[in-house]
Amino acid sequence: MRTQDQAELERLKRFALTVADFILGLAPESPIAGLRSQVAGPLEAARSLRGVREAARDMVEWAKDLTAEQLQALDAQLSAHGLPTLSLMRRARGREIARILTRGTIESEDEFRLLNGAVSDSDGLLPEDRALAERLLGDFQSSEEG
Repeated sequence: MRTQDQAELERLKRFALTVADFILGLAPESPIAGLRSQVAGPLEAARSLRGVREAARDMVEWAKDLTAEQLQALDAQLSAHGLPTLSLMRRARGREIARILTRGTIESEDEFRLLNGAVSDSDGLLPEDRALAERLLGDFQSSEEG
């Protein structure tokens, strides 16, 4: 693995674990609190950049309901550790979704998962973008089956 890829892998691992710890710390009595060990072990042992990128995207999804104050606190914590902020990761996610919609095709399973997550988010897309995304998801599924 290239040095640059290894650095990204480690940075995204730390990002995902920091976000998970922050979210779980908001409600330590929550039923999801037990998920920390299920997330941390595999993530810390991960060697696949693709898998760690997916975990980081999952953490962005996990954090979608943070309040403005919580987002600001998490962003400050991430920044203090030299990690990308959740706000930055959200903007990057939005840009990637826009690229897929503009291109008009889904080119990979990763893009499929990203767009599917955006469609599942009840207020994540404008109605016309949602309709296009649903069509692209259907087209991709059809092409994978055929």
